[in-house]
Amino acid sequence: MLLRVMRAWGKADIAHKMCKLRVGFVPNKRSSTWLLLIVIYFLVHALIRTSLGWTLTPDEQAIMRDAQTFAWLYDGEMPLYAWLQCAVFDAFGQTVLSLTILKNAIMLLLCLSIFTLVERVANPTYALAATVSLLFVPQIAWTSQHGLTSPVLATLFAATTLLSFSRLSEHQSPLRYGVLGAMIGLGAISSAAFLLIPVALIPAALMSNYFRRVILNRWFLLSIFIAVMLAVLPYYHLSSLKPQIVPDLSEIYPLTFDLVMTRAIGMYGALQTMLTFSSLLIVGAAVTVYSGLGRNQPINNETIALRELLLRIFCIGLLMIFAFTFVNGGGWTTQANLQPLLFLAAPALALYLFPAMSTKTHRNAITVAGVIAIAVLVVTPAYYSFGGKAETSNKQASALGYLN
Repeated sequence: MLLRVMRAWGKADIAHKMCKLRVGFVPNKRSSTWLLLIVIYFLVHALIRTSLGWTLTPDEQAIMRDAQTFAWLYDGEMPLYAWLQCAVFDAFGQTVLSLTILKNAIMLLLCLSIFTLVERVANPTYALAATVSLLFVPQIAWTSQHGLTSPVLATLFAATTLLSFSRLSEHQSPLRYGVLGAMIGLGAISSAAFLLIPVALIPAALMSNYFRRVILNRWFLLSIFIAVMLAVLPYYHLSSLKPQIVPDLSEIYPLTFDLVMTRAIGMYGALQTMLTFSSLLIVGAAVTVYSGLGRNQPINNETIALRELLLRIFCIGLLMIFAFTFVNGGGWTTQANLQPLLFLAAPALALYLFPAMSTKTHRNAITVAGVIAIAVLVVTPAYYSFGGKAETSNKQASALGYLN
């Protein structure tokens, strides 16, 4: 009996290793090459942006103004990005280089976090697919690179929160729970929209046999404590500035037909925002399904658990958005505010589609993502030379005044 158990265990271990090593076309030894290419991509972005000089986008103008002083809030927004930018200004001066260093460092860390999150439980091919799938989201591939501040940082901490959480499924220790709490707390003071992630993560993990024990461990209280300690002061000031940050349920009682129709229109607007955010991702997935499915490849239990967790967080977050929109109206449901949640659709979809693709289709999908990346690099100089100047001509003088 013992011999049978040992043989079965050995076969399972071999199958697990085969899932990690043989699937796809990217060997483990080449994962470092792909990581290097990702680093080079953002270095080229930084070089292009720095060489184009002082054509500031509105978001760059705002952060140039805000990062001059320390504050708990900036125009009612969370402060972490401005704090980090202020530190980079102190190190490199108040220059375009400083703006570019911080933005591209955040984008690079986001990609590396997604790559690491997936490669830990799968293989380099799936990790690369999950990472380059972000390029199929225009809000990340283009808008985050050329505009936005806090939503990009909140998206990074959404990724690092999931990475920290997934590591706890392997080994639970106070240190790892402390890191998880730090990621949640820092995400919370990056953008209030980040709060969708931890609130959706808890029920999503409780529904998973693989991740449930992470939540039920008593050390999870340490994560909550650290997160609260990091976020308490900015949110205290936010509550002073906006006393009613919690939705007022009395606004929808009693329900009337006109009220329901008005709020339904707001929910429809939120749906339009979501579809616009993920339009290219949806089209790319449709083309992939049409052209490349039909050859199922092995996938291990850890990868299945991760993709189900991502999908559950995404779905629970969407339900929360619709509920909040119905109660409080839809004015806050912009693409930027929803980015820390909606970006999860890209790696989740990649983990669902890639195991059902042939190796040739893997290459084709990643090639298309590469074409998108190159197109963004090519268009960037024209944007800052022409479109960016037209967009910011009436504001640039005041922004540059802060450099004197």
